[in-house]
Amino acid sequence: MKKSKIALLINNNISGNLIVSKLFPELLKLNLTPVIYILHPHVPKSAQIGKLQNFGFYDHTIGSSVLFPFLESKPTLLNEDKTPYTDIAYSYKQIADLYSTEVTHIENFNEPTEHEKVCKDKEIIGCISIRNLQIFKPHTIAAIKNSGKFLWNLHTGILPEYRGVFPQLWAMANDEKETGVTLHHVDEGIDTGPIICSERFPIDKQSSFLKIFFESHTYATSCIIKAIKSGDHKSVLEQSAQAGESNYYTFPTPKNCENWEKKGIHISNPKEIVDILSKSYSLEGSQHHQELRNALIQASAEWEQRIQRTTRTKKAA
Repeated sequence: MKKSKIALLINNNISGNLIVSKLFPELLKLNLTPVIYILHPHVPKSAQIGKLQNFGFYDHTIGSSVLFPFLESKPTLLNEDKTPYTDIAYSYKQIADLYSTEVTHIENFNEPTEHEKVCKDKEIIGCISIRNLQIFKPHTIAAIKNSGKFLWNLHTGILPEYRGVFPQLWAMANDEKETGVTLHHVDEGIDTGPIICSERFPIDKQSSFLKIFFESHTYATSCIIKAIKSGDHKSVLEQSAQAGESNYYTFPTPKNCENWEKKGIHISNPKEIVDILSKSYSLEGSQHHQELRNALIQASAEWEQRIQRTTRTKKAA
């Protein structure tokens, strides 16, 4: 009997990759085969200014230009029995090879020719949007649901209090004691669909936003697996609407980030990121681990120097 498939709709970023790497073996244990669709949405200019550039670099650029090429240039790290480790992450290409799964690149999932492939695949029972920046259009949502498949979104914040972008960062800025992740059905609003489950965790005031953001992948995986085990994926019927105070947050401005820096809230800390990524994608104490750390340190140093030069040039002007 063939396994049912679940489509993971993601972007080519590190945060999504950490979740997918952890999710793969867990879904396979439940007799569900994950298939990967990598979407390539347009990134708005408001996400590429000021300190937010650091987020883009450390969640995307350093992955596509340094981390993933490094992993793919080395022998894949495996257990003695040649099975993948479940406590380290792999690049998307490595995942495809290790699990013999499908990886499809899509420019725009809202194009009927693209999402109809998912709708017509009878083995796919549903889709989970994970760290995906593409907003699904009403016709896309209707097509998925009319084909009898579920459509979920993993939101990296608590709903409905923190809808929109950078919810964990806004929670830090609002002096919240905790943040979290929420899995919900997709409807025509932004982060407004009925909630399936959520996971909360405390905010470490000493950590940068990106440290908290990257480390939340364990809670994200737990949330998805909990929903699958409860049987939510077997029905596309939506439950109750979101209750409670609803707030929508947009992209922080350079002024927001400047004020937060004064309060001790930092978007990124290069040392934290190097530590997290080298630990997440390698085996501590190995030559592989040290070489990866060195590559990440060099890339991080070059980026920080570039940002400093740009800042000095703007001030001089």
